[in-house]
Amino acid sequence: MVGRITPRGHIPEYPRAGSSPHGITTGPDSALWFCEFGGGRIGRITTSGHVTHFALAAALGRPRFIVTGRDGALWFNDRIDATIGRITVTGAVSVFTLPKGSAAGPHRLRPRGGARTPPPA
Repeated sequence: MVGRITPRGHIPEYPRAGSSPHGITTGPDSALWFCEFGGGRIGRITTSGHVTHFALAAALGRPRFIVTGRDGALWFNDRIDATIGRITVTGAVSVFTLPKGSAAGPHRLRPRGGARTPPPA
């Protein structure tokens, strides 16, 4: 479930059946981007609530955290498959597989100089 709080305190929710959303960041297009761990997709939601999904290849089937890079793209990780992905605001995806022995995968991503986020509970 993805939700937002309006200035008046109303909380509209946007169900994402089976997606298990993880991580969320503001993209260079001012939309909110998030990982759909259970759905194998990257989600994009505008502040008005319009949702777009970007399906990922099997190699990136479990995205977990996402950040906006200095290059204007969004970067995300799949720690289970030891890959890092890059998605543009138009939906073009690139896959970067980590070297053998990286089975623990990248656990967290953050932009250089970005704030650290606590690990999930």
